[in-house]
Amino acid sequence: KMSRLVVVFGATGNVGAHVISGLVKANSAGLKIRAVTRDPDALLKILGPQENVEVVKGELSITGIEHLQPVLEGATRVFMCLPQSLSAVDMVTVSNGLVDACKKASVPHIVRISSARIDTYLGVGGGGFPTQGPLGEAHVAGETYTKQQGIGLTSVRPTSFSSNFVTYDLSSIKSTNGFASPLGTEAAVNWVAIADIAAVAVRALVDSSYDGKELQVTGPPSSTLTALQMKALIEKKSGRTIEYTHVECPPIPDLLGLWNFLRAGGFDLSTSVVLDATGKAPQDFSDFLDTLDLTPA
Repeated sequence: KMSRLVVVFGATGNVGAHVISGLVKANSAGLKIRAVTRDPDALLKILGPQENVEVVKGELSITGIEHLQPVLEGATRVFMCLPQSLSAVDMVTVSNGLVDACKKASVPHIVRISSARIDTYLGVGGGGFPTQGPLGEAHVAGETYTKQQGIGLTSVRPTSFSSNFVTYDLSSIKSTNGFASPLGTEAAVNWVAIADIAAVAVRALVDSSYDGKELQVTGPPSSTLTALQMKALIEKKSGRTIEYTHVECPPIPDLLGLWNFLRAGGFDLSTSVVLDATGKAPQDFSDFLDTLDLTPA
């Protein structure tokens, strides 16, 4: 069998780190892994010596896309997850820059972390959702360009990363016994664990039967929660009263589009993709909360 080389961008990132460990565990015959990170020394410390893993410097950024050629040399698959810090405009530039570099390096296939329901363009009254706005449309543009360039694509489309709860809500729950968001009290959002997103991506990287698929990756139905259900769950876990405050969304088009989509129920869905792809049920948000320290700071 030919040796296969998977290039993983953002190898120390939220999802990327799990993809690296998943690929190492998959121990697929003839599989070589090239881990791309801004800080190779830090990653080498975490990984320790791995015979099938090569660590190189590089990043998916406006300046980083100029230097991807050597990183992609010989790759049969590429894993990409755009940094959450990018604006919608920069997402398209960076994604298309990576695709151009992949084309030059004759990379046949990309596995991309995108977002659930990015292409649901049903208008008001059509029983559907508004788009995610600029962020979702940036994913659509990036995926469309990939296909136009003749590169195979598997689109891994998660609902809300459970790690976002840690990023945006945990510190205020610890310090003020409360959390705030523009979600309102009615809409429900499904939460999915980053380890589950990564596990599906790993399947797509080692199993060509997933080529060309759009995979809506979610947590179980019990992980689809309104803000008030989250409040009740956190109260149960922490043993104290937690306040939820609805706040207005900052007047930034990227965020306005996303929250408009979420308030319309855009992430109110649950699929069997994690179980089907990995053989394991996805982590429940309640179990995710058990891994966190909710004690007052």
